Amino acid sequence: FLSIFVYLIPPVGILLVTYKTVDANTKLYGKYTNCVHFSEGEQINQITHLPADLFLHQRSLRKLYLSNNRLSALPGGIFMNMPNLTRFTLHENNLQNLSTGDGVFRLINIQEVSLHTNRIKQLEMGIFSGLPNLVHISLEHNQIKSLSGQLLHGVSSLRQLDLHNNSLINAPQDFLDSLQVVNEVLLAMNPWRCDRDIIKLRDWMLLNPHKVANLSLIKCQSPPALNATKITDLTDQDIDATPSHAPSVIPYSQSQSPTDKRRRPHTPSGKRSTPVPATRATTAPEQGGDTHTRDIVSCGLSKHTHLITALVCTAIITSFLPWGSWQPLQD
Repeated sequence: FLSIFVYLIPPVGILLVTYKTVDANTKLYGKYTNCVHFSEGEQINQITHLPADLFLHQRSLRKLYLSNNRLSALPGGIFMNMPNLTRFTLHENNLQNLSTGDGVFRLINIQEVSLHTNRIKQLEMGIFSGLPNLVHISLEHNQIKSLSGQLLHGVSSLRQLDLHNNSLINAPQDFLDSLQVVNEVLLAMNPWRCDRDIIKLRDWMLLNPHKVANLSLIKCQSPPALNATKITDLTDQDIDATPSHAPSVIPYSQSQSPTDKRRRPHTPSGKRSTPVPATRATTAPEQGGDTHTRDIVSCGLSKHTHLITALVCTAIITSFLPWGSWQPLQD
C-alpha cells in the first residue's frame, strides 16, 4: 500500500539534517514541488560545498533551505535550472561574496531571499536586477560596508530591505533614490559616521519616516562628540562643529601658551611703578631666560630705575632732617 501511495502522490520535499558532506556525485532526483531542506530548525549541518549540478533536475521546486551550514561560496549557475523557486534561505553560513554569475539572482519568480548572518562585505552592482517578484531581502548581520545605487535595479516593488547590523558608515544619494520602490528599510545598528556625507541620509529619513523602521535607533557612532546621537536630530551646526570637520588646528583658547597670554596688550596703571609688580614677575623663572626678562620690562620698572628711585627718596628724606632740628631754635 505504501509503495502505491508514493507513486500516486510524489514526494513534496526532502529534509537532510545533520548532513555533513555533499560530494560532486550527489544529485537530487524526483519531482520535489514544495521544499528541500538542507538544514532547518535546531539541527546544524556542516556542508561546506555544493556541486554545481546538484539541483539540475529540480525545475518544479518552489522552496529551498540551505541555512545553518558552512558554505563560503556558491558554484556558478547552481540555481539556474530552478525557474519555479520562490523562496530560498542561505542565512547563517560563511558566505563572503555574491555575484550575478551564481545564478542565485536570476530566478524570475523568487519572492524572498534570506542572506542574513553571513560574512558578506560587498554586493555586486545589479545583483538583484531582473527579479520583478522579489518582495523581501534579508541582509542583516553581515559586514556590508557600502551600497550601490544599482543594488535594486530592476526590482519593481519590495516590501522590506533589512540592512541592520552591518558595517555601513554612510548611504550614497543614488542608493537612497533607489529606495522609492521599497516599503520598509531597516538601517539601525550600523556604525554611521556623522560627517557631511551623513546629511543625505538624514534628509532622506526626514522626508520618508514612514519607510524607515526603528527610526530612533539609527544613531551616529562617530565622531565621538556625536556618538549615540539620533541622525534625525542632527543639525548642520552639529556636524560642522565636530573636530572631524574643523580645521586641524587647536582651538584659540588652547593654542595660546602661558607666555602668549602674558603678552596680551594691556594698559598699566600708575601704581605699577612700585617694586611689587617686578617681584611678582620674577616668581616664574621656569618660563625661560629671554621671556622672563621681557616680562619684567613689560610688567614693571627695570632694576636700575628702582635703584635710582630709592636713592632719590633717601636724599629727599635726609634733606628734611636739619630743617626739622633747626626750627625749634628759632622759637
